[in-house]
Amino acid sequence: MKKYHLVLLSLLFGVLMVLSWPSRGFPFLALVAWIPLFFIDSHIKSNKQKFKNFSIFFYVLPGFLVWNIFTTYWLYNSTPAGSFMALGLNSLLMSFVFAFSHLAGRRLYSHYQGFLLFIMMWISFEYLHLHWDISWPWLNLGNVFSSAPWAVQWYEYTGAFGGTLYVFLTNIFLFLAIRYYIKFRTFGRPVNVNLIMALVLNAGLLLSSFFVYQNYQDQGESHEMVVVQPNIDPYSEQYTLPPRQVIQNITNLADKKITPQTEVVVAPESAIQENIWEERLMYASSMQLLDRYLSNYERLSMIIGASTFSRISDTADLPLSAREHSSGFYYNAHNTAVFLDSTDRKQLYHKSKLVAGVEQLPFKKVLDHLPVEDLAFDLGGTIGTLGKSQERKVFYTADSTIKMAPVICYESVYGEFVGDYINNGANVIVIITNDGWWGNTAGHRQHLDFAALRAIETRKSVVRSANTGISAFVDQKGDIHNATNYWEKDVIRGTIKTHEEKTFYTKTGNYIARISVFGMILLLLICLILTIIPRKYHK
Repeated sequence: MKKYHLVLLSLLFGVLMVLSWPSRGFPFLALVAWIPLFFIDSHIKSNKQKFKNFSIFFYVLPGFLVWNIFTTYWLYNSTPAGSFMALGLNSLLMSFVFAFSHLAGRRLYSHYQGFLLFIMMWISFEYLHLHWDISWPWLNLGNVFSSAPWAVQWYEYTGAFGGTLYVFLTNIFLFLAIRYYIKFRTFGRPVNVNLIMALVLNAGLLLSSFFVYQNYQDQGESHEMVVVQPNIDPYSEQYTLPPRQVIQNITNLADKKITPQTEVVVAPESAIQENIWEERLMYASSMQLLDRYLSNYERLSMIIGASTFSRISDTADLPLSAREHSSGFYYNAHNTAVFLDSTDRKQLYHKSKLVAGVEQLPFKKVLDHLPVEDLAFDLGGTIGTLGKSQERKVFYTADSTIKMAPVICYESVYGEFVGDYINNGANVIVIITNDGWWGNTAGHRQHLDFAALRAIETRKSVVRSANTGISAFVDQKGDIHNATNYWEKDVIRGTIKTHEEKTFYTKTGNYIARISVFGMILLLLICLILTIIPRKYHK
């Protein structure tokens, strides 16, 4: 095999991953997409003398670049510099993980041990992407099935990490069968065993999932909700329209669908762009207008997004998000979900999974003394590092029958994070977002599809309000209903079920990832030992 063949194999991997990715891809291509990379890995291991130790990095990098660029190119529409960082850095990190597992795998005694190390390292990498400051889990492999909810009903037990494991196991079984056949030109026992393993795995998961999908009925009590899509242009209108006009647009739309049975109206992220100080919440004209509106209804509640500020009383230990006001005090800026009802109760939740470079400065503790805060990307409204809520707050209606998880935009990509709302008592997921930054691209469609995975993982209904994206209702098995059109002002009404029971995944979280981290550390220690021991024998 010539070296340019390795580059072509890498590009083939990238193309297959692009063709598999939601929202319009065929997800099952991912079950064979990694085979070209495994052939690159195998060839270099078999010809070590012809390749430098880390040369595999440069052979797999083209494929990862293709995958990243052609599935998340839409980032460029909102933050050109940020898209370069996200796509370029993520491709480099993916290539590094693959290359490092290749080098470590050379120390192990069998291909099976090497593949086990690779799986654990990759899942650990995806797990890291859920928690560090440059978090970007959009391309975590389990997300590939978000447009085919019928195939992954078992996510209620494994979460999306189960999908990552499923993709890798299928690729590995098929690769081992193909490699043996190419080498020996016969269907020997290794070919048959690996093909049977791949067949059993896929038949078992897909058939059982389809059976659950066909027979599952939404659980819980029925409640009527109205979702508003005001379609305010985030580039030219959202931060310039008077608050009174914004509120009037939202309430006029809601009135078209509200009935005596409607209990909650949901409006999108960042709908209110008034300078609202939380300590003086009811002095804000937007809040006063909404209070007067809700007073016309006996049982109506509302969730709406706003940009708010809160004064920091304890200056002894300032958070990293602290800003200094011109008057000399310190405060936090927030991307906030606000809950209101006719009883004058107000509940607030601050977005806590922040977009790197837009809503937070990555590694601010380290970079705090450098003049890099000015590099934060300005998407209108409040920029810089935002303050977060320390826990996943749940919004309760007056009679406590509807307990809502107020998930803001990017937070809906995080499975265990959303599960924390459910563990805190939520019985329905409410996503408020503003997807207009990306234009009419795959970005807003992918974001909608990911909501289906959260519904399956938690078996909770999802209510989604997007300012300029797609608003919809998602049932407990991941089917999307009443979806609006992109970039159209609209309002929809739907009935959701409030389900109290917790799934296995909700209770256990990302246990597959935690097991992988532990297993990776153990196998890397074994690799280190196997590297050191031979040297001692030669002394």
